Amino acid sequence: SNHQVHALGKELTCPLCRCEWGPFKWRPPPPKRPKPSEKARAPSHAHPGTKCGGCRSAPIVGARLRCLICADFSLCEGCFEGGHHPQHPFARKD
Repeated sequence: SNHQVHALGKELTCPLCRCEWGPFKWRPPPPKRPKPSEKARAPSHAHPGTKCGGCRSAPIVGARLRCLICADFSLCEGCFEGGHHPQHPFARKD
């Protein structure tokens, strides 16, 4: 505020109404909030919106194996290794 008076020779005023603003105090912006991480929203390696066709657990956590023949059929890694639905090929999604 003092440096403004010395540099400009007068107090700062509003450019619209010419009222004095008073002493200028700079406040730093508030710290940014950390964004929720993926791990905070869902368990590690979870596949939201999926259900295992073998054990019916939802969502599938860990590796998801999707049947390439059947529409909307997935297995968790445990059920796939247990031999559920062996007649069709699967695509693995970690």
